[in-house]
Amino acid sequence: MTWVWIGLGMIALFAAGFGLSRMISSKTSAAAEPTPLPCITITPTANAALPAPAKVKTNVYNSTATKGLARKTAAQLKAQGFVIATVANDPNGQIAKGVGEIRHGTAGLAGAQLLALYLPGAKLVDDGRDGATVDVAVGPEFGAVLTKAQVDAEKASPEPTTTGAGCPGATPQGATGASAAVTASP
Repeated sequence: MTWVWIGLGMIALFAAGFGLSRMISSKTSAAAEPTPLPCITITPTANAALPAPAKVKTNVYNSTATKGLARKTAAQLKAQGFVIATVANDPNGQIAKGVGEIRHGTAGLAGAQLLALYLPGAKLVDDGRDGATVDVAVGPEFGAVLTKAQVDAEKASPEPTTTGAGCPGATPQGATGASAAVTASP
């Protein structure tokens, strides 16, 4: 009978040791796992709140040294249904970088967002103006205004945007700009 008690005692001791080792190893592995950094993913949705192009009054400015760029861009925007007001050289006297700038105030934000769909890569700039008129200052990397069909296709398949320190490929966005006299015709 003594051997039975010794055997049961050894089994109990082994079980206790095994259980204790499992508890210690699970605490160690949980502490060793790094905590992921915060990452925010923004998925654009259909822009149901945006106005129709016919409701957006737009000034088109040539902000480059390329002659006739404002006229060409204004004609393309008009073909997509936008209301064109002024076509001229950029009154700010700037040569915009990239595709260009879409300048607006609070009342023109929705119109500016709509224009941004037709001019991908153009930078939205809130210049604090009154009224809903939106300015398009065309830059040197401007190619062409997208068509309604292209914009509709883009709205139907939006791509998510990642932001935050923990997101792969997330970079801070900075404003850039340069000023110089514009001598080109609109």
